[in-house]
Amino acid sequence: MSTEKKQYCHESSRGQRGTALVLSLFLITVLTVLGTMVLNTSIVEIKMAGNQKISSQVFYAAEAGLERGLLMLIKDFENDTSTGSPWGNTTVAGWSESVTMTTMSGGTTFDPDVRNLAMYIDGNDALGNLNKVTLGGGHTVNNCTFDLYIYNLGDNEVWVLSHAYGNGGTAAVEYYLRVDNVAPYDNAIFSGSGIHGKPQGSVNIAGSIYSRGTLSLGANNNIHNLYGGGSWPGGTMTGNLESLLKPEYDLEAKVRVNGGNLEVDAASTQLGDSVMDTSTGVKGSLAGVYVDGENQAAGLWGDPHYIDDYQQEVPDVPMPNVLDGLKGKPPAGFGEAFINNCITTQGYTGSDAAVATSLYADWANGEGCWAASDSVGVVFDASTIAGSANLIDSSTAAFAFSDGLGNGIFWDPAAGTYGKLTIKGTVVIEGDLQIGKGNGQDDIEYEAYGPGPAFAQTTGSTMFCNGNMLFNGTFAPPAGSGYLKGDTGDDINSLGVITPGNITFNGGPSDFFTGFYFAGNETTFMGQASLAGTTITKAANFEQVPDLFQVPNLKMYRPMGVPGGSDLFLLDKREWRRVY
Repeated sequence: MSTEKKQYCHESSRGQRGTALVLSLFLITVLTVLGTMVLNTSIVEIKMAGNQKISSQVFYAAEAGLERGLLMLIKDFENDTSTGSPWGNTTVAGWSESVTMTTMSGGTTFDPDVRNLAMYIDGNDALGNLNKVTLGGGHTVNNCTFDLYIYNLGDNEVWVLSHAYGNGGTAAVEYYLRVDNVAPYDNAIFSGSGIHGKPQGSVNIAGSIYSRGTLSLGANNNIHNLYGGGSWPGGTMTGNLESLLKPEYDLEAKVRVNGGNLEVDAASTQLGDSVMDTSTGVKGSLAGVYVDGENQAAGLWGDPHYIDDYQQEVPDVPMPNVLDGLKGKPPAGFGEAFINNCITTQGYTGSDAAVATSLYADWANGEGCWAASDSVGVVFDASTIAGSANLIDSSTAAFAFSDGLGNGIFWDPAAGTYGKLTIKGTVVIEGDLQIGKGNGQDDIEYEAYGPGPAFAQTTGSTMFCNGNMLFNGTFAPPAGSGYLKGDTGDDINSLGVITPGNITFNGGPSDFFTGFYFAGNETTFMGQASLAGTTITKAANFEQVPDLFQVPNLKMYRPMGVPGGSDLFLLDKREWRRVY
């Protein structure tokens, strides 16, 4: 029995050892599989981390390139003093490195409504608005290279794309940037303390309005975005006035009310209209209405109002001071530092109006801070007008006040229908002045020339009056003479009229006025005349029903020294997206 027991135990031990071997082999296999899986996972994670690192590197490189491009545009926006928007040219102001713009001429038609990476890197825009930008400071970031592209949608809005590549990765980011010119001159009328008198009865305004204070529009008021031909709803633009205006311009008209309410007669006043210039596709709707107070325009988003955008955020544009025209950046003015130094060194004191009179007189005569060789005009005492002091009309005898270089003020009663007033350079008028007898008896023509070759002013003439001005009857360039320039010649330009006091326009339906007008106090519209150009005034008073026409092309001929005549761009809209 003993032997049998030993044999049984031996066989049992052998079975257990076999089972253990199988289990060991199974465990080794499982651990091997798990180890392999862990190793593969680690390898994948290492690769993913590497790819993420590469993706992050090229993405950050693309963003760095985009930031360079945006900073370049903003510097240009802040420092470019050339005519028009700073993005309407290929120069970059205020940037520390060289910039080269190369127009793209690839094989892919660029469509701004679609835009993808291929359109930028192989794009071709028929208008030449798509450019590749080369920066003198280089295009390398963290061993990656970025390419920078800019597409100009217009003078005031751009798409910027930065495409980065390197280390086996690629990324692209895009930014939309828009600026809005809120300069006082870029309106049909700018009022520093509201528009009063509640204009009623067939008032047509084609262009933008800025009112610092409540804007109250009475019955039958119409604010339009276009004019001319059959698309001008008012039907009042006839004869000589129509020759000064062109229907194809999109006025980009906006109504801005800062610090007040927009009050609209709901029954008959219309903001924008549904018409379209079929030859150009320009819409009749207003580009925007912006009111930070109460808006009482019923049916704002539909009939009878046609508006593309409405907001309660209104850019705060201050009423220009009478000295601001001289203090503006060149070429619109002489710069704030120069004018402040003049005031100090010449010892000018008193009111702004008194200081402005002295400064404008010095500028005209080439005295004070200006050298004698810089004479650009004359100082003219209106009370000395022979036969009719302070009045120029058809009965006023001819006169000429000149600086000897051809600059000055000249009156010829025999020219034109009722006489012609010629202003060359800068004329400072002492005392009140009335131009025209009114009541349909005087249609005074004017011609405005830049000064003689002694001074580098080429964009029109400036008439400063330290008293009040009354314009009775038509005061405009000769018929058919173009955009308020007086003639089609390059030497004849626009007229700027400045007074720290009041300006009054008085005329009937057949009368019209043109030019830049600045009144430090109040502008009053007494009759039904039309005004083409820009009116900047502390207070606007509508006693009757004029028609006002903003002239977009006038910004190309802003006279020097006119307050509110400098561009004032504000960043209006920004959008970012990752393209690739």
